Amino acid sequence: MDLFGVKKRKKERDFNNEISMAVNSTLEKYGSANAEHIKSYADLSKVSKSRINPEFSDNNYHQQSGFSAEIKTTARVNAANIIDGNSSRISRTDDVGSINHPQYDHVKVGRDGRPILNRDGSYVEGSQQKVFKNTDSYRKLYGKEYNHYKDAILDVPSDQINTIREDWDGQISQLKKAKASMLEIGDDEKVKILQKKIDNIEDAKGRLRDSKVSTKEAMEARKNHTLSVTKDIAKISHKAGVESAKMGGAISGGFSSVRNIYAYSQGKKE
Repeated sequence: MDLFGVKKRKKERDFNNEISMAVNSTLEKYGSANAEHIKSYADLSKVSKSRINPEFSDNNYHQQSGFSAEIKTTARVNAANIIDGNSSRISRTDDVGSINHPQYDHVKVGRDGRPILNRDGSYVEGSQQKVFKNTDSYRKLYGKEYNHYKDAILDVPSDQINTIREDWDGQISQLKKAKASMLEIGDDEKVKILQKKIDNIEDAKGRLRDSKVSTKEAMEARKNHTLSVTKDIAKISHKAGVESAKMGGAISGGFSSVRNIYAYSQGKKE
């Protein structure tokens, strides 16, 4: 019996405390994820100040969008890992003391921000990020640049990765037909050459990975880094609001802020 409702009020208080803790934990997690995008703003701003030659503006913008893509990938991968509870983090090689590293654009880092190394001193999970206009240009990754990047994960734009795989599968198919013809006439030397090309393509194909940034997003990050960062923050903030709402948190003010940021990212508000 609970004549004065003491037990009931205690249960309600305990329940509200649990909800509050859960909401705060959720907001803290998503806040840390958003911090990754806030950190990216300064680097994106630097890229946005790069010089553009009016005579070659299209090529200049495209080349520089590759640097913006590297920054976006870092922020998005780390933010996603924070939300998922994954302790893994990546960093650009430029940010860990290896400026213009010949093989890698990103490496795996520990909690202290330092690169994680293999026993031989090489970087763990080193990756090279490419952003080309035409998918044909990616063929160099299994061709003339194969040996240069043979130890790297190959990060390519989200909107191009499937087209690249299809193109490479087509190249493999053609090479296999050519190999079959050489086998028929007994040209063992050409068979070896063709098989080597096939092996290189399949190896490179196995290292292809979605960079989590499309060509359009990379260009937007180069030309309008403020909008680019705001969009990512808005998406994460929206998720935070949804997750908190599931727990019954009274966060109408938070929802208002999220709605305003999201509306701004969609161009519906100034």
